[in-house]
Amino acid sequence: MLAPAIRPAGRAMKRDLPTAHFLNRELGILAHRLALRKVLPSLLRALKSLKRDLYPYQREGVERFLLSGSLLLGDDMGLGKTAQAIASCHALWHTGHARRGLLIVPASLKGQWEREWKLFTDAPIAVVDGGPLERARLYRRGKGFLVVNYEQVLKDLEGMQGFRPDLVVLDEAQRIKNWETRTAATIKQLQPRYRLVLTGTPFENRLLELGVPLEFALYVLPNAKTLRFVESGSLLALLHKWTLRTCFNAQEEIYLASMDELEQVRAAHPRIGRHIGPPCVIRNGLISPRCTEGSHFCGVPVWKDFPAAVRRL
Repeated sequence: MLAPAIRPAGRAMKRDLPTAHFLNRELGILAHRLALRKVLPSLLRALKSLKRDLYPYQREGVERFLLSGSLLLGDDMGLGKTAQAIASCHALWHTGHARRGLLIVPASLKGQWEREWKLFTDAPIAVVDGGPLERARLYRRGKGFLVVNYEQVLKDLEGMQGFRPDLVVLDEAQRIKNWETRTAATIKQLQPRYRLVLTGTPFENRLLELGVPLEFALYVLPNAKTLRFVESGSLLALLHKWTLRTCFNAQEEIYLASMDELEQVRAAHPRIGRHIGPPCVIRNGLISPRCTEGSHFCGVPVWKDFPAAVRRL
């Protein structure tokens, strides 16, 4: 649509085809982002139909992604990167801007993604497993979202390209920070309109200083737009995160890691440790209801026997 803007440079462009390709791509990105600005209000309204509410900082992350169409989200572990990704998919699905999405996650987290997805949204989802024929059948779906693992990208690239995803989400994206690997090179061949990349690995200064190739950064964030990080370190920040992470509804690996940290705190500072726990423990005797999860209450009266209460998976 904006391509004519570069035509006056005609002859020079013919002699420098890479430059012409780059500028055309940048113009396409710009046009896409301008279009997103126009529909942002309807995308944000779609978030109201989520089954669960987002925290303000999570809503900010979703809004930034919806505004740019590409985002590298580096929130710390336990702050709800998965929830933000699901909410973004929900908004794009319910407004018709993404009819097919591919969620590329570690194999051990596929079940967790499916469970959290169903807690937040009614958008259709399927986990890709089984033999080649079963996987091929899933890739022929006309619409909806598919959860795949990184290893399957190598095996099923043709099927994934045939699926034609409008959106690709990469979870634990630090796994492909080496752009020379086969997995990274294969993922690069997927060219969706929307790209959301999640990583809890700490970032210091710039991506390039971490050894992340420029090509990877440009794939994730064309035109180098919008990086947002929520950092931790102060006691208040840690208390907030531990409160979220020790809830029985937290992801298993996050819950177990947080309980281990909490045990260390209790050993070093018993008086502080007594005031750390999930929301129901903190609210017990002070605010009603104790549990903040509403209909998603885990079913265990954790406040009666924390941290000894047994978590039910």
